Amino acid sequence: MKEKNGTAPPPAESGKKRLLQAAYIHFQKHSYASTRVEDLCRAARISKGAFYLHFKTKEEMMEEMFRQFFLQIKNGMIGFLKSHDPSPMAALELFRTSLEVTQGQLHMTRVFFESLGQEISGSDRALNSFVGKVFDDIAKELQKWLGLPDSERIRIRTLISSMDGIVLHWAFFGTPQKQRSKQIDAFLELVDHSTSGVLPREQSL
Repeated sequence: MKEKNGTAPPPAESGKKRLLQAAYIHFQKHSYASTRVEDLCRAARISKGAFYLHFKTKEEMMEEMFRQFFLQIKNGMIGFLKSHDPSPMAALELFRTSLEVTQGQLHMTRVFFESLGQEISGSDRALNSFVGKVFDDIAKELQKWLGLPDSERIRIRTLISSMDGIVLHWAFFGTPQKQRSKQIDAFLELVDHSTSGVLPREQSL
């Protein structure tokens, strides 16, 4: 069936995508333990049977959400690089923006560790390897964008890991906003030290 302009109508949003989006919104206010599959189905307006067409268990759905969460971080950072010319100031803005965005996702970070803590810290390193690969990809793109040699990639990778550590600290220790702001400023000094001297500073007008 075609619309009046002769083009086909956009396909309906898949049940899986709708489920994941509804689950993400749900978990902004609710814990993993208190959430039933029925709650997620109701939020997504799908049947319980439809849930099991996409995921065998609630835990499997959380793994999918976890992977998508980090892929969104990767896409956001790489998207920034593609839309900005390289400069020390742009590098600072990239890390500042990334940290500021994550402040609205701290509850989701706690939910991930509530649901997947055993998988993350256990002998099966699949999720850890996945996150490591995401961070490696970001570091590679950022290193190329900064014009640094390959030998400097580990330094950029360390910055990304440090940023992740800051977010985890915020999530689990309830760091007050005022203290978070100070920690962001301190981290950005480290970023500035890592990028200054490599790229030319913007000249004052």
